[in-house]
Amino acid sequence: MGLIDLLSRSWFKRVWILQEVANAKDGIICCGDRTISSRTFVFVQNLVPLEPENPRSLAVLEIMPGSLRETSWWHQKKDLYTLLDMFGRKSEASDARDIIYALLGIASDGAKASTTGLRPDYSKSIQQLIQDATLFLFGVSRSYRTMSDFLGDFEALNINGLAKMAATSSSEDLARYIDSRRNKIAITATTLKAAASNTKYGDGAIHLLCMQGGVRVTRAIITTAMQNASCGQSILRSLITHPNKDIKVRAGRLMKEVIDDMASESERNVWQKVLAQHGGQAAILSALEKQEAIQRLTHFSDPRRSRVTSLRSSYNVVSTSVRSRGSKHEVGMDLSNLETIHESLSPGEAIIAAVKSDEYADNRISLILDSTSENLEITEDMLKAAATNKLHGASILERLFKYGGMGVRVSQELLVWAIFDDDCCGKQTLAILLGHRGSDVHISADFVASAIGIDGCEWILPLLLKEFEAEAEAETESAESTKKKCVTLFSRMVEDRITQTFDWRWSFKVECRELGIIEYSKALFGIVKQKKSRS
Repeated sequence: MGLIDLLSRSWFKRVWILQEVANAKDGIICCGDRTISSRTFVFVQNLVPLEPENPRSLAVLEIMPGSLRETSWWHQKKDLYTLLDMFGRKSEASDARDIIYALLGIASDGAKASTTGLRPDYSKSIQQLIQDATLFLFGVSRSYRTMSDFLGDFEALNINGLAKMAATSSSEDLARYIDSRRNKIAITATTLKAAASNTKYGDGAIHLLCMQGGVRVTRAIITTAMQNASCGQSILRSLITHPNKDIKVRAGRLMKEVIDDMASESERNVWQKVLAQHGGQAAILSALEKQEAIQRLTHFSDPRRSRVTSLRSSYNVVSTSVRSRGSKHEVGMDLSNLETIHESLSPGEAIIAAVKSDEYADNRISLILDSTSENLEITEDMLKAAATNKLHGASILERLFKYGGMGVRVSQELLVWAIFDDDCCGKQTLAILLGHRGSDVHISADFVASAIGIDGCEWILPLLLKEFEAEAEAETESAESTKKKCVTLFSRMVEDRITQTFDWRWSFKVECRELGIIEYSKALFGIVKQKKSRS
């Protein structure tokens, strides 16, 4: 306990001591009239594992002269981003600008930062300094009023920075960026869509991003690649021949859907040839046939069919043999020689399969939930699948939440996916997910700000602002005072980041009116009016 108390003292929180500690070849720790060598002091942590309330203190120990320095993260990685992520939010300084200036002196890329104009200069305002730092670290220009706002928005900045790089950079540059943000970056559909628009390095960028795991190919990504005249074909070849089977199969299926919807026969023939030449792997064939099997199996929920009653009780032992009937499927290949395929679906798998087919999906889900004899767990995969259903997503989500009861709560990760991923369908779907979020998922100012500027933010922002205001009101007594504070904070967030057209602002106004939060729309129009008068 004594050592934990010592590590929690204010000295360990001061930002400027990091330079002193990191540059020292040796050191003596003094407390009152007691002293100890830094090398011995650091060694104590090896004997007595510590987890103080402020993990920053342990990070300070790791850069002190001693045995930890040679083996800790400090020996491998000390760029400005890592230092700010490690120490920024937990450090103290009388001048907030010193959070950056103190770390620049020990950052491995400090010299490079200096060439871009990011160097100690106290004539700069904190807002200008943060804007320079944002451009250097993430390649995007963003304005923040406070250092705390900037440091708390790294997740959104990483997403935006990666998307910008994906649209223009080589796979080698992307790999370095991802490696420097390891475990601190999310690769979203927006990132993949940006890579699909990369006219020089698109195929390599797509391949690298998909190799990171946890990514999902969307129809918008396929469409964007097809519009890329320079390397669209190589991007799609990279997707439909990807080592990851799920990516390969999904890309092949979506590509077939887009081709089928094309109005131009000549264009359709070009892409069918690409799919036939490079998408003929057994995995894609099997998946397409499996999808046909699932669609046949789940088709029983069409209310006009007489087979509903008999199949209703047997869905949870769904098993069938689907034999090709010699027809040619429009993927440039003959499936008539495929072997019989046997598929067995659990109730959970049946739900996900049923959701993926738009027509009658809500009826199918109801039948499955009503008929299951086991206590079915509603998983995040089911919620994600439901959120992507364009026709019935909202009603299916409500059904799943009602079935699962209070035990089903939306996580932070699922909410981030719903906001940033093109697959999530519509404001009603997002509103339902927001209404069922877990008690530990908070709509903070940083969370709202991260949605500014993304596709669809004219309706996403009002939903987030409504929840943000409700959370703030729950912590205060005066609803009127809370609203004023929230509107003021919103004005600060959008002041330097909203450049949308009048049509966009009008749509935002309509959405705010529907939710009864018109004050935010007035604030936005006021900011635009002031900008026009200044210019």
